[in-house]
Amino acid sequence: MSKKLTHSFSWSYSAAMEFEVCRRKRYWSKYAAWGGWSPQAAEESRTAYRLSKLDSRHTLMGRATEEAVRWALRQYQAGQAPTADEAYTAAARPLLNKAWQDSKSGAWQQDPKRRIGLHEHYYAALHPQLDPDWPAKLRDYILRCIQNFITTVWPRLAHVTPTDEVALDAPESFTWQGCTIYAVPDYVYGLDGEWHIHDWKAGRPHPSHLKQLGVYALWAHEKKGAAPDAIRLYAEYLHEGQVAMEPGSPALLEQARAFIQESATDMADYLEDGDPQRNKPRPREEWDMTPDRAVCRRCNFHQLCAPEFTDSD
Repeated sequence: MSKKLTHSFSWSYSAAMEFEVCRRKRYWSKYAAWGGWSPQAAEESRTAYRLSKLDSRHTLMGRATEEAVRWALRQYQAGQAPTADEAYTAAARPLLNKAWQDSKSGAWQQDPKRRIGLHEHYYAALHPQLDPDWPAKLRDYILRCIQNFITTVWPRLAHVTPTDEVALDAPESFTWQGCTIYAVPDYVYGLDGEWHIHDWKAGRPHPSHLKQLGVYALWAHEKKGAAPDAIRLYAEYLHEGQVAMEPGSPALLEQARAFIQESATDMADYLEDGDPQRNKPRPREEWDMTPDRAVCRRCNFHQLCAPEFTDSD
């Protein structure tokens, strides 16, 4: 018998970023989309669920890069020495080709959980200035990320064996103050009493990534029992060939707790009676829309909000 899904209040770094960008976007993805996988769900719910699964060329790039990096890592650990082209061909290209086919054909709409649809295809009218060569540029971007992993990251990981690696749940989470906190680092290993947590970043460096690393440190401490000072954090900016390293500390964990507390409290304000235990959203119209229509044009839920746009939008 399959486990019954429960719609409980939860928190993650990505949810916090989504909420900060646009409250209404969080409403669509967390609440309106819930249950939308069922053929018996209301049309709005099924639409919100389907749109919540849309990718963009940027998120697809991240997915493909992670697949290629994971493949290359395993090959190196097995004593091989793959090139960036080989990693791209073996791991990234199949994902990209399948995503392109499912997106262009519209097949993703029949199975949005397992197939990939792209914002650039579904909302083609919102991308009039999109470079027609973007698939080729995506390939070049990913290849550079893989090459930088091989030349700048792998040498720092060459001493790590699979037995040193920490097995991760899918999705990884821990409970803090009665709330499920999702924290999914890309690669974790323990060595000589220290915990090393790596996050692969295909995009550009951003100051908020320090908050994300802090959440990973809190996960290691709360769920795995890692001492704060024994945690080492790495944001691996693969396209730039750079790494931002941050040591764990009690202060960093306190910052993470404060970040989660403030963000979760703000989210709860949009629930009936501010009650995360009941987790019932206030009416949709009370979830503020961002005034920045450039953000709206990049949003998965554009078609659901469009009826509320004014002529000036």
